[in-house]
Amino acid sequence: MSVQDGLDKLQRSMLDFFFPRHCPFCGRVVGKALLCETCEKELPYCREVRTGGFGRCAAPLYYEGAVREAILAFKFKGRLEALECFGSLMAQTAAEAFSGEFDAVTWVPVRKKREHERGYDQAYLLAKETARHWGIEPVRLLRKMESRG
Repeated sequence: MSVQDGLDKLQRSMLDFFFPRHCPFCGRVVGKALLCETCEKELPYCREVRTGGFGRCAAPLYYEGAVREAILAFKFKGRLEALECFGSLMAQTAAEAFSGEFDAVTWVPVRKKREHERGYDQAYLLAKETARHWGIEPVRLLRKMESRG
């Protein structure tokens, strides 16, 4: 373990003590866990890999109910504390569905105006947190073209 990893764990422990984590889906205090036991058992998991003209796609959860509300809160209300849970779920799903079949983690960037309004690009943050689980950095492969209108 590197010195930085040790500091990161110490920082996380201190944050957990002073600001305990909450389940991003129901709001219960979860301690060191990323989501509560009830949500872990009852969330609408998506266990299928979809195929289309674009390739194959997998998602950890169906976009409904508490999942939809948690994602909307993350995206539009700055509920960034859900990031670690979402990234973990995405990394686990990608590893299970595409293990060894991808070369990079990337994202579709938001428009500069939207990023300025929110103060962050939620797609980049998700890509970064997902890639962290494999000890890599996300690679910017796309650029958003601003319309001239």
